[in-house]
Formats: sequence, structure tokens, C-alpha cells
Amino acid sequence: SKDNLVYHVLNLYDMCPLDMKSEILRYVINKGQQGVNTLEGSMYWTQTRRPHAWADAFHRAFPESVLCTYSQMEYQNMVQLGRKPIRAGHELYRMLSAQGIPTAEYVLQEKNDVQREMFLPDSQLRDNFNKAFKLIAEKLPEVHILNISFIQLPPSESNVLFIASSRARGEYQFSQTLLKSGVRAIGMALFDALAQTKSISGKCNMDYEMEMLNMAWECIMNDTPISGNP
Repeated sequence: SKDNLVYHVLNLYDMCPLDMKSEILRYVINKGQQGVNTLEGSMYWTQTRRPHAWADAFHRAFPESVLCTYSQMEYQNMVQLGRKPIRAGHELYRMLSAQGIPTAEYVLQEKNDVQREMFLPDSQLRDNFNKAFKLIAEKLPEVHILNISFIQLPPSESNVLFIASSRARGEYQFSQTLLKSGVRAIGMALFDALAQTKSISGKCNMDYEMEMLNMAWECIMNDTPISGNP
């Protein structure tokens, strides 16, 4: 039975001493990065009964390293930050990251959190947001499910209008740049946020989406005109 074989092999590996576990991890990860499938590399790592021991073995095999998926962006970002990125397959990545092994995703999120400062918009910016929100809410009351906070981005990200913190929970961060862009731009962002929240795949035809947003916005503007706003 294949299931029995996997079970017995996992038990054998779990009983290996720490040094041997480290060698196994080196072999699996090195072969994986070379694109070579191995028996060890295809094992279901999440079934191990000693995940903490494998985490200790990883620390020994790859000291001061950061765990990466096979994302090229993650890998290059770690190199630019002076970190030592190590790619791992899906199951091995899940098992090690669950045991507290530092990941590129966590490092990048921490970096972004430091760079993105929360702020309270002044009267004009707040007024822009409130006007846009009120107009959208009159037609689409489900906009109230969105949890929106405001952030001030560093100059390198000044062109970013809004950021999805958690699409599943409807959490979004609107930037100072967006609030300065006026009621129409904020309204578009609210439509887009709602579309993302309702989207299962998170993917859509951008041209079609923009056409629909423009149509919806025109209906609202014709219904409740706002003077002096872009």
C-alpha cells in the first residue's frame, strides 16, 4: 500500500538524529531548486509527528536563512534586503513556516507595515471621503461592510491608490494620495473594493470593470450632482 509506505518512511525520517535530518533537508531543498523531483521532496511533510525537530534541523542546515516560495519576486526582494532566501516546496514550506521559521512573506509584510503610517485625514480629505462614501452607500448599502483605514505611503509608493489588507474580511487601506484625488477617484476605489470583496477568484477583465464603474458613477452623479468636485 502506498499509504503504508509513506507512513513507514515518515516514521523512519522522524526517528533520524538531528544531523541526519539537516542533511535530508539540504538534499531535498537543493534538489528542489534544481527542478529535480525526489522521493523526499514529494513526501507529505505536514504528516510528520515531529515538526519542531525538522524546524531545528532547518536552523542547523540553513542558519539565518529566510524561507521562500517559488515566487521570483519574493526571492529577489530578499536578495536586495541582504537576506539569505531558501526556496521550499509547498508541503515543506507549510510545515516549516508553521513552526516559526522566518518567511519572505512575513519579512516583506513587516517592512511594508513600518513604511506605511496610519493617519487621520484632515477636514478636506475627510470631507472628500465622506461625500464619496455617502453617494455609493445610497445605491450600494453593502459598502458599509468594508473596513477602511487611511495610510500615508513613502514616496516610492506614492502612486498606490488603495491596498487590500484582507479581501476576505473586506479590510482596505486608502492612501493619502487617493483622498487628495477627489470624490470621483474615491468612489471608483470603493466600487473596486466591493468588486474584489465579492470576487471569488479576485480576477476580472479590467477594461470591462472600468466600463461598468464609469457607467455606475455616471448614474450616481446624474442622480445627485456634486459641484466643485472632480
